[in-house]
Amino acid sequence: MCEIPRLCSQARVARDDIGVFLAEASLCVYPTHDGAFLGPSRRPASSNGGGRHLCNDQGRVAINDDWGERVIYELRTYTLKPGTVPAYLKLNAEVGRPVRGDRYGKLIGAWTTEFGTLNQYVHLWEYADANERDRLRADLAQNPDWAPGYTSQIRPFMLKQENTFLSLDEDIGLRSVEGSGHIYELRTYSALPGAIGGWAAGFKRSLAQRETHSKLVGLWTTEVGGLNAAKHLWVYDSLQHRTAVREAMAADKELLAQRATGGPSPLIGQESVILIPTKVSPLQ
Repeated sequence: MCEIPRLCSQARVARDDIGVFLAEASLCVYPTHDGAFLGPSRRPASSNGGGRHLCNDQGRVAINDDWGERVIYELRTYTLKPGTVPAYLKLNAEVGRPVRGDRYGKLIGAWTTEFGTLNQYVHLWEYADANERDRLRADLAQNPDWAPGYTSQIRPFMLKQENTFLSLDEDIGLRSVEGSGHIYELRTYSALPGAIGGWAAGFKRSLAQRETHSKLVGLWTTEVGGLNAAKHLWVYDSLQHRTAVREAMAADKELLAQRATGGPSPLIGQESVILIPTKVSPLQ
């Protein structure tokens, strides 16, 4: 392990998406006044080192608390140069997806943005735990077909890469979607510190009534990257279907009454993006 003063500087120079390492300074530990450490799980370190998130000498993050031992989801968003999305998707379908498959993490969905920030490729991955993610991405970097045949070809298309680690709400789970031709809406709600759990509880209390209008795919809370937030993914038959649903929800007195319980909303921000499934997406 590296010395404490070097932890976050190493993370900043970690390799990008295409490589193995996590490129978020917030992934590293921060010393507290009593000498303990806080990582993205926000749990204090125990006497045996549990809860620490440390950068090793290769810039990786070693996660060894219980967050590192349960299923995680990684949402990756790539902003591409205008006009390059078709070429990127072609390489992704013909080269990237066949090389990677689900051997280096399970692809849940892959989309392009239709409304919101344009020219983005959004993909959601599932890993057994954070440690497995680190191992699988290290293995992927060693695949001789990955860097020469794929990542070196797509890198010129990219302007920016972002990722967020998410925990799936176990009460709701990840729902399947039958058929194809759907559109998806990813909504991101930000809350005051410590308040996203309370919002999620209220969300679940009114979910049965909300789903009389359209179906939820999943609800996640953020672990790393944009803390104090929840992301929920909805599926619709079309843009017209979504418009009709939103109008029906606004007139649903029972839903409005259920949402009014629990006092003032802790939310401080809401974002929405419409997503169109790509050819390789398991969610169609």
